[in-house]
Amino acid sequence: MTTIYKDAELFGGAITVKIPSNFIDASNIRQVPDAQEVFLDADGFTSIIFDITERVLSDPGKTDRDALLFHFEDIFSEETEYALPEVQDLTSQNDRNESGQHIPTYMLCSRIKHSALTRSSSGLVADSTIIVLLLIRLVRQQTDIVITINLPHVSRGFEAGQDVQQSELEKSAAIGKEYAEVILNSFQIKEWGLFVQE
Repeated sequence: MTTIYKDAELFGGAITVKIPSNFIDASNIRQVPDAQEVFLDADGFTSIIFDITERVLSDPGKTDRDALLFHFEDIFSEETEYALPEVQDLTSQNDRNESGQHIPTYMLCSRIKHSALTRSSSGLVADSTIIVLLLIRLVRQQTDIVITINLPHVSRGFEAGQDVQQSELEKSAAIGKEYAEVILNSFQIKEWGLFVQE
């Protein structure tokens, strides 16, 4: 099944991006912090979160990949069990600045295992979540843009075998990576004044 995408304006139109057409703006149903945009899958459990954060400064010997892992670990508690993240450097694939500014861009994919199972009103249990995290580093603006795609895996318990469960997780990861690729390729900063420089 082909995913249909729509244009979305972030932060009052300062950034534009494409997201899946069935995602809705969470600010229409709950309060969202000023430095964050959240979109929810109207047909499921997936969410896409855009965060504008202060740039993580790298200590000597630290890399942009270390900054990506810092953001990842900052989102999830130390008690959370997760698979060793797969990290990709996407910098050369996507130059979003017409001025030629070097914009380091990275993607991480991991599976988070939930220590406490949460049961929805429908009785479905999310036992793990596939996380696809994009990091766009705006060096001159001293800003990191963190895009988190959360794809909860709803367990079917003993009904599905381990091979089926693994296949479903791999499918979720592929969907998340597709979303990330479309987001990254359509991501445009229209108003650089959004990023306050001191």
